[in-house]
Amino acid sequence: DNPLWPLSRQTGEQMEFIAQFALHPDDFPWLEEPKVAYLFVTNDEFDPGGIEIWEPFAGENAVIVQPGDRPGWVEVIESATGPTVGEGIGARLTPSMDPSVIPDHRKSELDRAVYDRYISLIDYDKLGGTPNFFQGVEMPVFEDRSTSRDPQSGAIPIFVTRSAGTLNLGDAGRGVAFLSADHRLGAYLWFN
Repeated sequence: DNPLWPLSRQTGEQMEFIAQFALHPDDFPWLEEPKVAYLFVTNDEFDPGGIEIWEPFAGENAVIVQPGDRPGWVEVIESATGPTVGEGIGARLTPSMDPSVIPDHRKSELDRAVYDRYISLIDYDKLGGTPNFFQGVEMPVFEDRSTSRDPQSGAIPIFVTRSAGTLNLGDAGRGVAFLSADHRLGAYLWFN
């Protein structure tokens, strides 16, 4: 597909390119073809917290999926160049098949040792897997551009990162990218 670069809804400027993630059927058996997910975020250096970069459909971050569709909630231009966060750094995230998301109301019913074991199995940087939703489940709903507390929303986690590197997600933040059920669109959110 033609390269797409998203624009910030608030500033109109190109978002910063953060990272790209290779998604292959060897790691994600439900994928029919290899894909690449590109993460972009609006630079809020001059207005920290003022630009809603944590919201998946606010137009201040974007996951461009190739091959895929143009996201309807963010303006894009056809360009392969734009601002980046800095020098390229190679990193390898391990594909993961974690336990399923436990709904919030069930977490409080778990024995403390079981809960601690569950968290130890899901809370790390990875491709795929289950996010550690420590502030409650929040899954994007692509059809109506909202978020849901329902783990069965149809959104598929494709990578999870903790606060590290160039993204400032707060003192205990987690960033999560998702694919739509048809694997053609991506969305990103983070929480702290």
